[in-house]
Amino acid sequence: MTVVDAAVEELRLVPTGKYVTDQKDGTYEVAGSGTVTVNAQIKKNGSWKAAPASVFEFTYGGNAAHTRNNFNAKAPGKITVTAKGMGKEATVEVTSTYVPVSSVVPGPNGTYELHLRNANSEGMADFLDLTLADGAGTVVVYPENASYGDDWTLESSDPKVAEYVESMIRAVLPRKAGTVVMTATVNDPRQEKPVVGKSKVTLKYLNPVTSVEITGAGVSVKENETIDLPLVFTGPKSAEGYHVSEPAMTWTFSGDGEVEITRQGLSIQNKDDPNGEDCVANDQYKLIGTKEGLVTVTGTPVDQTGGAKPITFDAVVEPGTPEPPADNDKIVAEGTAGALAYMQKEYDGWNYHFGDEWAVFQFTRMGQELTASEKQNYIDSIVETYQNPKNANLKPTTLARVILTVTALGEDASNLKGINLVDKLCQGKFMSDGSNEPIWALIALDSGRYEIPANAKWNRETLLEEVLTYQNPENGGFGLTDNKTVGVDMTAMAVQALAGYYNTNTRSANSDLDARVKASVDKALSDELPL
Repeated sequence: MTVVDAAVEELRLVPTGKYVTDQKDGTYEVAGSGTVTVNAQIKKNGSWKAAPASVFEFTYGGNAAHTRNNFNAKAPGKITVTAKGMGKEATVEVTSTYVPVSSVVPGPNGTYELHLRNANSEGMADFLDLTLADGAGTVVVYPENASYGDDWTLESSDPKVAEYVESMIRAVLPRKAGTVVMTATVNDPRQEKPVVGKSKVTLKYLNPVTSVEITGAGVSVKENETIDLPLVFTGPKSAEGYHVSEPAMTWTFSGDGEVEITRQGLSIQNKDDPNGEDCVANDQYKLIGTKEGLVTVTGTPVDQTGGAKPITFDAVVEPGTPEPPADNDKIVAEGTAGALAYMQKEYDGWNYHFGDEWAVFQFTRMGQELTASEKQNYIDSIVETYQNPKNANLKPTTLARVILTVTALGEDASNLKGINLVDKLCQGKFMSDGSNEPIWALIALDSGRYEIPANAKWNRETLLEEVLTYQNPENGGFGLTDNKTVGVDMTAMAVQALAGYYNTNTRSANSDLDARVKASVDKALSDELPL
């Protein structure tokens, strides 16, 4: 709880920082992009003293990246900062002067060992990026306060070995063992040429595959039967208890029978592993008999850095019992019932409020209605939150979540006790923060067939255009922060948002846009996404 002293007479803002100078006329200068901390001071009883930044709302004018009372200019020019709070308001002006870029170097440089996988990646298949694994970072610009120091790119000479990605974290993501040259470029518009720096990065497996063997005299399986494939991978550190770093195999088959070979998940987790292998590639395979007969199987290790040779074995597929068709309705019903039982236990006696949207939404959609008092408590919490919303609560994904839930409860999100959540969504100053923002904005707007306010910054057409910018033109997938690093989850969300506009001339007023949406969905569903 913050107690506001009614005796506050005046409020002033005092910028400070390593590169900040006071111009002695009420204005300040900062050299380049140096960090500026805007300190709030209050006057009472004729004396000035510091006030906590947390009790003020800060707004900015000019080209700056900011968090509460700290900012960095993104280009030379004037930045105005206004603070409101404690019944007062004050503004200060800071001018960022030009500081040229002198040099740039890629963060990754030298030799790195690959082994651990990222448990948060798709299928836990990716190696840890070089920032998480080795603290390599991205690029280093000199001087640190260069005006255009953030306007950089980082490229790899061979993305199949390693590539720079901007998904959740900016980092160099290793793909396999090899050597690449990383090139960092800073585009300073006041210099004749871009500033360029290069580094050589070599990637090696911690435990490369030196041999692969299959145990036993042979493999026998029945049609529609799945068995464990007894493969043994060996590397230089296997005797110490390490898994091989890259156990992927390429399989070829010949003969009159047919089999399939799959991995039992791309990675495995073990947080208590004595060697620190909390997430590593899975070296366990399964073989499935699909057609009676004899099959000659050849497996070639993807990792050739340890000199491992291919293996060949025969698999006999014997007659089996046909696999009964799955009862999908039963599977879905049992899964839904299990999820509902779990949620009922977790939320027993819960006081629903802002932040519980997905729980409320799921209960409602599964036919488990909230009581009248539970619903009223939740709605009152939403109204209270959005009477004077914080910036964090105005993120399109947050507003979309609330609109979806309010709509599911049978309420009108465009007039919730006088509050127009739809209008707040369509003003969307954070709409370009990532693809999930316009994606969920569209899903929310269409959940209630809401009309776009007349003064809206974003409408259905501009939201569709924004979503399409995140689609990779080659594989059709959608990324979170760009159209390069794509994923199955983001692609599925994008297709869900675009699905209502798939048939031309149905929702938008732009037939060309409708056609591009249809082509976008077709490409997303027809192409194979990289794992």
